[in-house]
Amino acid sequence: MTSIAEIDYPNELERDARRCLESGLSVGARDSVHGSLVGFHLSLLMRRDEKEEDHESKAYKVLAKLYDDVDLFQDETVEKVCKMFLLCVHSDYSGRGIGATMVKKALELGKQNGCHLASVDITNSVAGKIYKRLGFESLNTLDLTTVTVTAVDVSCIPGETTMMAMVKRLQ
Repeated sequence: MTSIAEIDYPNELERDARRCLESGLSVGARDSVHGSLVGFHLSLLMRRDEKEEDHESKAYKVLAKLYDDVDLFQDETVEKVCKMFLLCVHSDYSGRGIGATMVKKALELGKQNGCHLASVDITNSVAGKIYKRLGFESLNTLDLTTVTVTAVDVSCIPGETTMMAMVKRLQ
């Protein structure tokens, strides 16, 4: 059986997940009693001098549309960006501050690795509230119901039809 990831993300998702894990900026949370993973936050170090790759998947094309008018390296003092990709907490553990704790830890790791800026793409209002509380500001918002780059089925995210690019200055 072919998975959605194999159809929509021709090796891009797996490649970027590996890059996040290898970056040293990603964190996870475990249940201290059972030892099971209850959440994770994937982040990646981006450098000014690294060329952004052209992507083939629908999801990455939508992200490119979100960043049409955004340059994370516009400020010449920004050489490194902690690019945050994914924040997940198991529903049984939501509302306990685990997501915010993982974001804070990723921000600390970003600072320790010389990142000047943190950036995240939000498609979930709950995550958006966490990032706003932690000092992130919105740079751009994309209404997913109007995206013509590719067919995007927003019905998979009930009540969530916008994507927002947010940043926070670290140094």
